[in-house]
Parts: sequence; C-alpha cells; structure tokens
Amino acid sequence: MLEDRKQYCFRHPTQEAVAYCKACSHPLCSDCSQQSFGDQTQVCSEVCAEAARQQPDPDEGLDRPIDRLFAKGFIAVLVVVLGGGIGGFLFALGATTTFFRLQHLQPHNTYYRPSDRHNYDPRYSPFRIFYDLGITDWHVLFALGAVLGIAFCILWLKFGAKVAGVAFFSLAAALTLWAVGTVHGG
Repeated sequence: MLEDRKQYCFRHPTQEAVAYCKACSHPLCSDCSQQSFGDQTQVCSEVCAEAARQQPDPDEGLDRPIDRLFAKGFIAVLVVVLGGGIGGFLFALGATTTFFRLQHLQPHNTYYRPSDRHNYDPRYSPFRIFYDLGITDWHVLFALGAVLGIAFCILWLKFGAKVAGVAFFSLAAALTLWAVGTVHGG
C-alpha cells in the first residue's frame, strides 16, 4: 500500500501511515483508515467519503457479458492454437518417426543394446495402429493430433488435469497394448 519510506498520518504526525485516503490520497494511520464515514472506510473526511461513493468500484463490471464472451473466445483460441497445434505437431512427429522406423526395422536385439538405449522397438508404438490402417499422410496425422489435443485441453479445462491425464494415458496404454498384442500374435 505504502512505499518503502516511512510516512506519517496527516492528522496524527507521530503515527505511522498504513494506507492512503481513497479520494484525496492523504496518508492515514490505522485508526484513521478504519474510521467510518457512512458506508466508507479508508477516507479522511465526509467530503472524501462522498467523493469515494461517486467513484466506480474497481471490482464492479468485471463480470459483464462482453467480458465473459471475450474470455470464452480467448480460451477457445488458446485451446485450438495450443492444444491443436502442439497436439498435431507431436502426433505427426511421433507417428512419422514410428513409420520411418517400422519401414527400416532393424534386428530385434538392436533395440536393447546398452549403447542404443535411445532406440525403441517401433512395433510397440501406440502410433503403429495408424501405420497398420494405412494412415501415413502427415496432414491427416496432424489433423488427428490436433483434434485429440483440443479434446484433451477441453477435458483439462472442464474436469481438471487428473481427468485429462487419465484419459491421455488410458488412450496411450490401450494403443500400446493393441500394438503389443499384434506383435505377439494375440
């Protein structure tokens, strides 16, 4: 409320100020700031109380329909841009990387050498389902990822991070189990 340097009440020069008058900005001590003039506190006189009544409340008007509409529009754009863009990019990148590795499949034991820990067996990738279905165009994959990204963002906004996380990991686990089942003939 007050700057770092000490200020003293304009009525009580020995009392340290804790606030300013809402209308005239005189420094006020604790007693003066709590003094009530009608329905106003933190004012130094009846004249300042009347002036404070005439000023608009800073918290008023924050919930106007245009503000809610703007906020909803902003959140919608944010969900589409962030959820759709990032989801689409990651989905297309992960899928095309998996597709490349599936097309250039190395002997199985290569994926488990200690020196190649960064490699993984693409046959167990959740993206393998799209390869098996013949959906390999990155434009389509980007669109699928964008839709999933938007859906997970909406879940996050509507139900929270736990629900969105559970949905995401459930989908990834289901696709991975499907891939493992097809590799092992299940």
